[in-house]
Amino acid sequence: MGNEVPKGMKLAVDNTPNLAAVPEALVDFDDFLLTESSEDMEARMLADVFVLGLMAIMGQFTVFYGGPNVGKTLIGLKLLIEAIQAGKIDPSQVYYINADDTYKGIVTKKRLAEEYGFNMLVPGHSGFKADMLVDILRNRAVSGKAQGSIVILDTLKKFTDLMSKGASSAFGEVQRGFISNGGTVIGYAHVNKAKGDDGGAVHAGTTDIIDDGDCAYIIDQVEDDGNIRIVKFRNIKDRGDVAQVVNYQYKSKGNSPSMPYLELLYSVTEVDSATAKKAQARAIVAERLATNHDYIVAVLEYLTSTTTEVNKAELVSVVMDSGLSKSKATKLLDAHTGTDKVQGHRWNTIKGEKNAKHFIAI
Repeated sequence: MGNEVPKGMKLAVDNTPNLAAVPEALVDFDDFLLTESSEDMEARMLADVFVLGLMAIMGQFTVFYGGPNVGKTLIGLKLLIEAIQAGKIDPSQVYYINADDTYKGIVTKKRLAEEYGFNMLVPGHSGFKADMLVDILRNRAVSGKAQGSIVILDTLKKFTDLMSKGASSAFGEVQRGFISNGGTVIGYAHVNKAKGDDGGAVHAGTTDIIDDGDCAYIIDQVEDDGNIRIVKFRNIKDRGDVAQVVNYQYKSKGNSPSMPYLELLYSVTEVDSATAKKAQARAIVAERLATNHDYIVAVLEYLTSTTTEVNKAELVSVVMDSGLSKSKATKLLDAHTGTDKVQGHRWNTIKGEKNAKHFIAI
């Protein structure tokens, strides 16, 4: 009862730190000061040396997002080989970790590694496991072996859970330590099946990898006519003077699924923006024709089966009978009206009796 606080009186709280409770092994800012001189640090600093085209810079973490068979690995290997041949990078410092390939693909890429002098690792071979990567990056950062090392991860999902914020953030912390000690990391990752509002591809997973990285690109297919495939790399994050948009083309397998990988690889070339824009315009027309195919067939059959003049209202009804609303049917007719088949036109209007417009097939 003697320890009770009288009613209406507040208990005084002693906020004085209990110094006796502080552990003996104190951690302080002074323990982690940068002791290396700025001159020495500057001597180790990497200049803007590009590893892959004008997109991935030495000393950065760059991620390329693309759908299956869009050419992530193919174009990446071609650009890596070009950098080696140009003497920009030391191939003995390149560690290409092929974690998403068939045995045939592994053999093909091993031959490239042998020919151009870079190193290749494959999980499940020679005792290497994917979960060893984090420890290796940490060890190289601490030991000084990160400087000049180029690690290519194909693909990132084999080394971290891109759908988990915690896992992606933890991986980002590890690679940042590796990068800050002079290393370079390049990763390939997938995109979502659903397209963005602009019709372009969208990266899969959380944004943590992009947030913790230095540079990121999305790869979109522009055109594939069965002979040549054109793809576009568009930058969504940059640190440094990297390209914002780059286009590449390479041979398309088309109807030749057995085309040798090396034939595809050595066909990779950069495409100028004018050529890419024309290809994209053709691709838009081709997609529109494919989407509207059944409606186009119905309209052409109607136009060629009648001997009387056909006005727009009649054709709108024909398209509506095939399942479209009036507004969509009208837009479809307008989209394919003209004189240029290359632009997707399939009918045009001419003046008939009393100057009334009627439609004819072209």
